[in-house]
Amino acid sequence: MLLKINLTTYNKLMKNKENFKNINQLLRYSRIKYGYSVRQLTQILTDEYNIKTGKSTVSRIEIDDFPISASMLYALADLYNLDLPFLRKYLLKKRK
Repeated sequence: MLLKINLTTYNKLMKNKENFKNINQLLRYSRIKYGYSVRQLTQILTDEYNIKTGKSTVSRIEIDDFPISASMLYALADLYNLDLPFLRKYLLKKRK
């Protein structure tokens, strides 16, 4: 199933990040905005960030509450130009 998103819709969501239901949705929309496929993203994570991961792991992170390692979260925040303190605050709020 392909997820299509209008860039204006994405930009509206990014202005108020609280609109995202969960961090998974934010990561998925960010990947789509930058035009990466899951395969391309796993290759970038392996080559540039030295994070060995598979396509299934990336897909599970974007779909359900699959645990995200700190190094993967940092790499995705860097790659997508996301605010790392916002992500950290969101994850800590989720644990409570």
